[in-house]
This record gives sequence, C-alpha cells and structure tokens, in this order.
Amino acid sequence: MAQTRSRLRQVGAGVGGLTTLVLAVLYVTSAGCATFGALPTGARQERIARNPHFSTEKGEFENDEPTTTLVEGGFGATRQFLFGNGQMRTPTCALPLYTGAPELWERPPDSGLRITWLGHSTTLIELDGVRILTDPMFSERASPVSIAGPKRFHPPPVQLEMLPSLDAVLISHDHYDHLDMASVQKLAGTGVKFYGRGQRSAPRAVGVPRRRSSRSSGATGSSCRVGW
Repeated sequence: MAQTRSRLRQVGAGVGGLTTLVLAVLYVTSAGCATFGALPTGARQERIARNPHFSTEKGEFENDEPTTTLVEGGFGATRQFLFGNGQMRTPTCALPLYTGAPELWERPPDSGLRITWLGHSTTLIELDGVRILTDPMFSERASPVSIAGPKRFHPPPVQLEMLPSLDAVLISHDHYDHLDMASVQKLAGTGVKFYGRGQRSAPRAVGVPRRRSSRSSGATGSSCRVGW
C-alpha cells in the first residue's frame, strides 16, 4: 500500500511538472499570452449586450437562422482536416514566387486600380492614389504560438518592411490568419490607422493604441467613427 501511494505521488509530480512546462512554453511562445486576445469589458461589453443578436442568457451571439455546426459525417471531415485523407497536403517542390512588387509599386497603376496578393488574405489595394492593406499576416505561422500551428509553404513574397506608405489597414475579423499580432504591432509603429467593422478591440488587444483604431459605421464603408 505504501509503495502504491509512493508511485501515485511520483506520477502526480510528473504530471504536474509536465503541465507546468507546457504552460511555460505556451506563455513564452505566445508573447505572454497576449496573442490569445482579450475579453470585452466596460462600455464595449455593454454595447455587445445591447445588440439584438446577442443572447444575454447564453452569453453569446445567435444567428437569425438555426445553424448546424456539426453535420452528418462531420467527425470524418474533422479527422481528414487534422490527419489528412491520403492526398498531398504539402507541396513537394518549391512554389514559384513573384518578388518584384516593390518595383511595381513605384509607379501608379494606369487604370487607377491595382491589387497585389501577398499571401493568406493579405492584399495591397491601390485605388486612385490610396493604399489599403487588408488582413496583415506576415508571420511564419497563423497561430497564437510560434512553435505550432499552420505554417507557410514559403516566406511572404514581400517583407512587411518593404511595403510602401499606407493610408489604412483593414481588418475583416480576428482569426490568426487575418489578424497577426507581430504584423499589426510593426504596422502600428508606422503611424497607419486601422479599420474594421466590429473589430475596434482586436488591434487594441495586441498593442495598437486606442487613438489609432477606428470602426466602419456603415455597411458599405461609406463612413467611419474615429476613436474607440
């Protein structure tokens, strides 16, 4: 009996030590957990509670139409997503990469419109002399930690530091392949302003000053409100 208790204590100590190590690694590789974002508080939480699509009883938003999140065969689809289905999921050769965009940006587009895809959902939109960067993602992984998560097949075709002067950064939503903390923090250092309907807290959560983020107040983007 004493021997059994001793072994249980050893197992418990081992599990505790492993848990501590995992938590420490997550903390270090997620910039002190900042990449996990932040929960709404104060005035923003009150504004969310007033939204007609928000259920205060459940503490979450609800769709107008009933939505099934796990359809028949969903477990099989999840298994294929995580472990593959026997088909090629990773390129077996180097992908062609165009790296001449900086030279292209030195002259305005003849039509007044040019869109340069920079990987993921990151694009540089040039429209009548205005430059807008969408969903900046220049890191190696779309993940809250630097040691795991979806990894790029190749580096970005253009490094963030090589971008031309920007007039605005547009963020569609706060998934890691659309809102990358490291990219946003670097862009914040340039003085550019961030926009995104319902996304005012997202840049702030990863370090963008309050005065530098705005929210689109119209469905068409025809107007915006400055500040938080």
